[in-house]
This record gives sequence, structure tokens and C-alpha cells, in this order.
Amino acid sequence: MPKHSAHKPSSLAVNTDRAFVACLREHRTLSRAAIATQTGISKPTVSESAQRLLTRELISECAVKDTQTSKRPAVLYEINKDRGISIAIVLEENRSQLCATDLQGNVRQLESKEFPRGRTVKQFEDDLVDFIRCTVEQISLPLLSIGVSIADPVHPKTGRVVPMPHSPFPTAQQINFVELLTTEFQCSLTIDNDVNWATLHEQQTTDFNNFLYVFLGLGIGCGLYFDQTLIRGHNGMAGEIGYLTLNNEKNLLESVYTEAFYESAKSQPERVHKNNFEDIAKALRSVCEVTAPQSIILGGELTQNERFSETLITQAKSLLPNTTIKTSHSPEAASLHGAAHAAHELALISLGLLDEQSTSSYLGFYSMSFIEESA
Repeated sequence: MPKHSAHKPSSLAVNTDRAFVACLREHRTLSRAAIATQTGISKPTVSESAQRLLTRELISECAVKDTQTSKRPAVLYEINKDRGISIAIVLEENRSQLCATDLQGNVRQLESKEFPRGRTVKQFEDDLVDFIRCTVEQISLPLLSIGVSIADPVHPKTGRVVPMPHSPFPTAQQINFVELLTTEFQCSLTIDNDVNWATLHEQQTTDFNNFLYVFLGLGIGCGLYFDQTLIRGHNGMAGEIGYLTLNNEKNLLESVYTEAFYESAKSQPERVHKNNFEDIAKALRSVCEVTAPQSIILGGELTQNERFSETLITQAKSLLPNTTIKTSHSPEAASLHGAAHAAHELALISLGLLDEQSTSSYLGFYSMSFIEESA
């Protein structure tokens, strides 16, 4: 759910500019004539759009001209990669991963940092702000937007972390990330659970619909993607598979998926008791019985271990013979990729280059800061 200032572009000029930029996003470089052909918009109108976008420094002329499709060399345009950056950051208790992307979609910086255990809330906040600020200073471009990924459920209407027992990230429950980062950086921001971001990335890369994404790392979580929609639930708790109650009246996190299980599965999966794999597979079956997915994608750190993945897939297939089960091609990076894509889309929205309504369901909670240029 958005929180933003009033801004309702609806003019023909704005729509033309968006169509112009959409062509450049798809094809990287194009001439005005090519854009007119692609969009069906008249050449004079496209030329006016090019002038507006050049004035706002949202596009730039390429050094190389088009000499193939016209008798005279034609100017080629591209999105201005130096107009600004978006930053995605994946936060865990003792580690942060960051990806900075320019307006053209190029990755400008990719970095991971480890932090000591036992940080206070103040230390965590300072480390987070410093990590982002140092990145902005190093790249030396304006910060347009931030995408935050949290290893805990996030309320889709408030952007606050939902308190829950057995959390892999208890510090996050004490921090208002939206207030902290929008106050510090005065830019647009979107925030969601790491499993949701990973689910959205998997959907983009596989084009799957009606599937579960199951994260297996320090914690366990499940993303639900059905009918072209990510299901978050009214409070962001949809897919929290770790809280399914087992036959012993304890939930999965209490009786099976403990920190000891994680450490053992990470280093010596052959020593994990078969019953543990069975209980995880049964939890998956319970979710499938009420959601009926076509496919399950397994991701997260533990799925990088082939023995662990094969054992769990074998166990799950015995209970779900008609469901396709596969491992992710980005087992640890899917959350970062998903948040980076959302932050980039948010940057385009903040510049008026993308329709807010077309992307809002992807973003979860977001706080909008529109960038106004002086006349």
C-alpha cells in the first residue's frame, strides 16, 4: 500500500514520454523514427518527447549514429545512465547484501558485508545508513529509490516488520525501516519480506504462474504466487510455513527447523534424520493441499547443497507426485534480484516514466517521493 504525495500525471505528453522510455528499456538504443514505428506515435510527437526527455536529462544521445535504417545517419537515444541510481539491500541479523543499479538497469555496485553478532538496534541502524551512504558517495550519482528486503514478514499496509517468535532476525522487529531510510535519504522506498522478493524474481525468470517458492536458509518461508499475483495476506504473514503445526502439536520451527537443524543441514546433510525431511515434505504437502500449485521452486542457502536438495525433493515428490519440484537458479541471490528490480521500477515511477498503478501490486508497501524538475 503506497504512502505518497499527490501526483497524477495524465497528459498526452507524459504518456508519450513513457512510451518513448519503454522502447528504450526494451531495445537499449533507438532512433526517433524507430520509436515512432514501434509505438505508432507520429514522428513530430516523438521528436517533441525526445526534446522534453533530453531537457530533463532522462535520455541522452549516443555517440554512435544509426546508419543502417535510414539514408542519413540518425541520432540514437538511450536512457541516461548517469541520471541516478536505485539501491536494493537485503538485511539479515549479521549480514547485508547491496546492489546499486543505474537508471539504464546496469549494476554499478554489488557488495556483501558481514557484521558482528549482538549489535544493538542503534548500531544496526548506523551500519545500514553508512552502507547506503558510502555506496552513494562512491558512485557519485543521485539516489532515486531504495528497495529493502527483510528476513521477517513485513506488513503490506504499514511497512513495519511483523513481530513473531523464533524469528531469524529479531533486531528488525525493533526498527522502523521506512521512517529511518526515508528521513535519511529523502527518496522513494519499497520494503518486503525476502521470500516475497525471491518469489517475484523467480516468476520473472521462469514465467511460472501458480507456484510456491520455498526458502530454506537460516529460517524457512514460502512465497505464494497464483493467478499472476503474489499473495501476501492482510498482515504479510501468508506463506509462513514454519508455523504449520505438526502431529506433535508443535510447529515446524519448534520441532524440526531449528538452528541446530540448519547448521547440520548446511555442513553435513547426510546426518540429518530422515524424519526431518519427511516433516518438511509434509508441511509442503499441507500448503499444496489448499493452494494446488503446478510447481514448487526450492531456494535459499541450503539448496546449494546437492545432497540436501536431492533428499528433500525425493521425499516431497513421494507425497506430491503430480507437482513439478525444482531448485532455483539463484538460490541465494533471488531476494536481492527481486528487490533490485522493484527499486529500479520505483525510480522510474518517481521520475514519472512509469505508471504507478501498473506496478503497485508488485511493490508491496512503498513510500513514494516524486522528483519534480524545475521549469
